Amino acid sequence: MYGFVDLTELELRLIDTSMFRRLHRIKQLSHAYLAYPSAVHTRFEHSIGAMHVANMLSMRLGLKDEEREIVRLAALLHDIGHGPFSHLFEEVLRKLNGAKMGHEKVSTMIVREDEQVSGLLGNKAEMVAQLLEHQPVDGWTESDSTLATDIVSGPLDADKMDYLRRDSYHVGVEYGRFDLHRLIRTMTSTSGVERRLCVDYKGVDSAENYRLGRHLMQVQVYNHHARLVGDRMFMRALNMSLGDAISADLLTVRSDHREFLDYYAGLDDYNIYDTIMKGGGPASDLLADVYKRALLKRAVDVHPSLEVASLPIRTSILKKTANDLDELASVIAKDAGVDEHRVILYVSSIPIKLYGDAFSVMHKGIPRSVAELSPISAQEAISRFYAFCPPDEHSQRAIRERVRDELGIP
Repeated sequence: MYGFVDLTELELRLIDTSMFRRLHRIKQLSHAYLAYPSAVHTRFEHSIGAMHVANMLSMRLGLKDEEREIVRLAALLHDIGHGPFSHLFEEVLRKLNGAKMGHEKVSTMIVREDEQVSGLLGNKAEMVAQLLEHQPVDGWTESDSTLATDIVSGPLDADKMDYLRRDSYHVGVEYGRFDLHRLIRTMTSTSGVERRLCVDYKGVDSAENYRLGRHLMQVQVYNHHARLVGDRMFMRALNMSLGDAISADLLTVRSDHREFLDYYAGLDDYNIYDTIMKGGGPASDLLADVYKRALLKRAVDVHPSLEVASLPIRTSILKKTANDLDELASVIAKDAGVDEHRVILYVSSIPIKLYGDAFSVMHKGIPRSVAELSPISAQEAISRFYAFCPPDEHSQRAIRERVRDELGIP
């Protein structure tokens, strides 16, 4: 994608740490390969790419050498805290440790406390961690800190610029492609106490191309129904295995992080599947079906905002938590005579809003304003309600009837 990428001696040594090399075994797009077979690239190469883009942005914006070094390191290490199947594992971390727990928190733990990583970083470790935490960096002005933070993690950051183009390349679609070099060439910043990354007016078309690419990748790749059902089958299996095949205790963060980090360092896409599969039972059966691509099918696929006329019912659907949906799925499965672990309810959401109303879209034979369907111009997040179940007609009909009775969906 970029040709040769230059690395410093410190960066080369960081890449060779066991924590960083573990990213070779964590897919960038979790189960997207079920829909797009070539979507098997990893967090490893993305992290190097994000560092390279962060360097280009830093050069464009005139950061000093010492600032650029910290920005490069932060971009390189920003995803080192990802667990198996990337963002999916964060659901487990938050379930056990609270809503603020995610891969970013684990990344800062690793930067500060992993023997290899923190040992190599030395006195730079705290500065990298502060940047990852969106905190003022020791010895920097507030304006330098905010601009550096935007480069690593912001609306037009190096992370998104790399993964959009990289995901498009590996998946084999055009949606996420945009003119990276033109966009970077037109990047500038605001002035004042908080210096923020922005685009010069002459580069607005490149920025809109980037933003539209984000939307199209969300619709066509990241929220593809086959990827979603693979993800949800994995998460159902993982949650069923917590406390048994997978240690909930060791994934609970305490004041001393060593046990957590030691256990976490051994988790990746491959061994977590193997661990759950060896545990047997329904969890193992679900993952075996994912392996075989014998995925649960859509018994219900509804746009609540378009197809559920009743505002109370629509609001009730969209406000249900993951636990609410799991409990409801259990009730519906029992009533329909389907194995409980093979009925999954899930609401996907694409919250990105970009443009105003422009044209109509035909939806199920009815012309509708694009503002109703597209996050580009929608006033609300575009949500869809799903019920996944086995593919036989009897199960699908039974689930449809139970969903209708329980939620009032026509």
